[in-house]
Amino acid sequence: MTRTPVELLQLLDAVANDLRAIATGTSSAQAPERYQDNREELDEGLAAHGIPSPFPWKDLAQWRGAYPSISKTYEGRREHIEARAAPVRKQLERLAAGAGPSDSGPASPDWPELASRITELRQELTSSPTLDVYQDVGRRAREILIELGQLVYRPEMLPVGAETPQEANAKARLDYAATALMGGSGSVRKDWRRLINAAWDLQQSLTHSGSADFISAFAAVQATMLLVWCFEQAVRKCD
Repeated sequence: MTRTPVELLQLLDAVANDLRAIATGTSSAQAPERYQDNREELDEGLAAHGIPSPFPWKDLAQWRGAYPSISKTYEGRREHIEARAAPVRKQLERLAAGAGPSDSGPASPDWPELASRITELRQELTSSPTLDVYQDVGRRAREILIELGQLVYRPEMLPVGAETPQEANAKARLDYAATALMGGSGSVRKDWRRLINAAWDLQQSLTHSGSADFISAFAAVQATMLLVWCFEQAVRKCD
């Protein structure tokens, strides 16, 4: 099976994590078999993109024999693993950014402002792999969700006795809008609530993270686009 750059990034981190765990005495019982399986998949996937394997140790026993001569300290061993992984991570992030988040775009020209902001959001994600960029992607995603809540929420959607949500309270506004627009059973409404919460939490975590990465930013962008275009379809259907 051909692995995507995003999947290879996940495998790269999994292999690196097992190497770090062994070198710092925190490995689990499943680590040896898991490491070999993940490393084989990683190497095959990297080879398909012409990227050499960053880790020469075919199993964790080889790594145990190697790391004492690499560094006597846990920190030094962790730095060695990261130094090997970092160039490959950058190449995979560039490949993933080149593909970009998938976006079918709006089904109609009725939402031009949100469509424009999503285009800008996707462009920033692919601009450069830095922490500041990823955090700004989170902030932009938050602004889009807030604007989406203002666009789809109507006062008549508010349940009797409920307090009117503030304009910035996108989660509440989108929740009320989903109930009014999506319909369905109680379980369906709960599913929409989980989706809204997940999209909001992804951008919040990204914005405030001190170690945000491409995968987290990619997920926040995808979740934001998914909500926008689903609500657009629901609004058009109701109209």
